[in-house]
Amino acid sequence: WYVWFGGAGGVTETGSVEQSAMVPTGPDVRLIMYVKVALPNAEPNDRVDVSVDGTVVASVSVADSSTYGDYTLLDIDMNSYAGGTHTIRIEGFQTTTTVSNILVDDVALLADGSTVGLFENEALPGIMVYPNPANDIINLSFNALEGEAVITLIDMSGKIVATERVAEVNRRIFSYDARDLDNGAYMVSVRMANKQYSERVLIAR
Repeated sequence: WYVWFGGAGGVTETGSVEQSAMVPTGPDVRLIMYVKVALPNAEPNDRVDVSVDGTVVASVSVADSSTYGDYTLLDIDMNSYAGGTHTIRIEGFQTTTTVSNILVDDVALLADGSTVGLFENEALPGIMVYPNPANDIINLSFNALEGEAVITLIDMSGKIVATERVAEVNRRIFSYDARDLDNGAYMVSVRMANKQYSERVLIAR
């Protein structure tokens, strides 16, 4: 997944993507992404802002092109947001009619060695989590997908409840025994070949 901000000639432009995400807990929680300023000679005030719940936590402008001339890691401290659900927004501003291009790729939350990608569900079509709400069993269907997958179940405090690496999903259906889980919301995360799928599931009895 990547997003391209700017690129519109002759007009000013503002574009954004946002996602409500559960920020996991851990000893050091980070929001990471790779940023590239593709047109270093554009308007220096053109920029990309990263915000959490409306508060800007990082910004990269065309003036930073010496640092971000190629894809470079932007690492943001998220410890103050750990253990809750927050709205993460990435917004690009082209402030004049001069074209600017700022690219953002591989956005993810990182905690305790586990990575949860953001804005990527469209990269893994066909996965189904059901029933939702669930009672004692959570089913995960891969339909036409094939290959290795890492499946993670996370509670709303950010704690990893279960994780499993599957060598070959091969159109299989997996059933997770949820009888020991408390009522409430959980996040099912699936990573396959650097692509990510996440869906919230509710346990209700």
